[in-house]
Amino acid sequence: MLDELRDHGRALAQSLGLPRDAGTSMAELLARQYARWPRRYHDARHLLHCVREAEALRPQVPDVDAIAFALWFHDAVYKPWRHDNERRSADQARAAALTLGLGASTARRISATGSKPRRGATFSSRCSAC
Repeated sequence: MLDELRDHGRALAQSLGLPRDAGTSMAELLARQYARWPRRYHDARHLLHCVREAEALRPQVPDVDAIAFALWFHDAVYKPWRHDNERRSADQARAAALTLGLGASTARRISATGSKPRRGATFSSRCSAC
């Protein structure tokens, strides 16, 4: 599973114009984060499922790279007793985007994922488990 996450991470990094190693590092860091207690469902298997779904939508969705990047982080912060997990996950994604040099505009779009998805949004309807 980790090897496949690394492969997806490298492909995304390359598509975003980043070094492939950045994708490897992102995949490894997030796989560790998704493996932490108290996760049961929102774990690395869930992450891989959602990453696969995003790849399947690549030909149909504009700006899929920013969406896919945000998706990697969508459940990065998971503490069931907190109510701000989505916002904190989006903040982490935004910070990573800025650190990697993806630009403020991309970082803002990524950060917007901390909100509930619009009703009928393409990805949400395809991957309701995410």
